[in-house]
Amino acid sequence: MASRRATANGTDSDILKKLSNDTFGNLIRIAVPLLCTLLLFYSAANSIDPTSPKSFVHGSSFVATTEVPMLKWIPEKTQDPRQVFAHLYPDVKKDWTCVKNPYSIRSQDDVKANMSTCTEATRMGLGIVYKNPRKLNETVIFAEVYKAASSTITRTLARTHYCPPINHATMYPVLGNCIVAMGKGLQSPADTKDAVAFTFVRHPVERFVSGYRQIFQMWNRFYPERKKKKTPVEMVNILNMEEPARFHKIVDLFVTKGIGIIDPLISGDRVIPNFNEDELIVGFAHIFSQMWYISQYPGEISYIGKVEDLEDQLAWVRTNLMGLRLDSGSAKLKNAHLASREPKFGCPSTKDILSNRAEYQFSLDKLNIYFAREMEFFGYQPL
Repeated sequence: MASRRATANGTDSDILKKLSNDTFGNLIRIAVPLLCTLLLFYSAANSIDPTSPKSFVHGSSFVATTEVPMLKWIPEKTQDPRQVFAHLYPDVKKDWTCVKNPYSIRSQDDVKANMSTCTEATRMGLGIVYKNPRKLNETVIFAEVYKAASSTITRTLARTHYCPPINHATMYPVLGNCIVAMGKGLQSPADTKDAVAFTFVRHPVERFVSGYRQIFQMWNRFYPERKKKKTPVEMVNILNMEEPARFHKIVDLFVTKGIGIIDPLISGDRVIPNFNEDELIVGFAHIFSQMWYISQYPGEISYIGKVEDLEDQLAWVRTNLMGLRLDSGSAKLKNAHLASREPKFGCPSTKDILSNRAEYQFSLDKLNIYFAREMEFFGYQPL
């Protein structure tokens, strides 16, 4: 009997043992490559730098993940732009303190000016509070970014079937069955409690060039002679330079000093005054970065739009956030006509600067580098 159980390769027991060994070997041969593959994927996944915008940004939007804060455009509600920006660039919170505004982050303008705190950064009112008398329990706030259609937005929001003329210069309350601009001047998160805030941005370099023109509007149109006489000689000399040398000089100063470009015009702390206190300083403030402006707002920003899509996105704000009927008018850029106008206020038009690459590209490239993060973040290409 035993002899019949024996085979050329051994007994039944030997065969079972060999099969067992072969099965274990096969499992090892399958498991090891599989384990290596898993380890390779794990290593690759963890090698992505979470601070790199290229890891999460594609075009003008963020790749949806459960871990990464996302920037979304009107009509979608977004996570606060500063929260998303700080996630992508953690250094904007490093060595930065802002007791009065926990939403504040360190902009590129602050970095260049060696700023470590937001203390009394501005006295300008960068938030316009709107209430609809038919919905007094609801407050909508426009977090202003200068030279990002802010004047057009404030005027358009006041233009409804129900609304009487509004004094845009002073923003005094307007009574009536319409949207009411309650005023400017937000200083603390308590001012923005229970409010819904929105803002708009545009191409950073194009906006800078538009703001550059604003400096000379302030200097040549609004700045009184008595103030000009007190302006430091070095600043007067710069403002009186010929183009394009003047543009190159101001760009050099800005990309080197950030908001410190106003230092020759101030005494003491860097405080951006109200318009009627010093028009020239306010003029220079028009070239500060959009993240600097957004950072000033002491509350959560829930909606963000692009000037390039202003008409449709602002119409959505009026009807959906404010509950207003649209009139026959629409949000057309107030300063759009300046693009093809002759030089004014002693300054070439925005279109002239952007189209004359032979004379201006050298400094435009510097601005492309300076605003690289903003362009990546908001989904714009270098000019």
